Amino acid sequence: MESIKSYQPYWALKAHFLKQLGLETESQQAYVRVIGLTEDSAIREFLLNKSKNK
Repeated sequence: MESIKSYQPYWALKAHFLKQLGLETESQQAYVRVIGLTEDSAIREFLLNKSKNK
């Protein structure tokens, strides 16, 4: 499980699923994590937009 802590695709998918389930707080926490792990500015911008859309 240690390797998942820094695996960006895991956090992106988790954030998406949590948002779909209506778990906003948990989703935002996952988005913060994935955005922090993302080095590509275009992907970071995409994730920022996804985290803000309701």
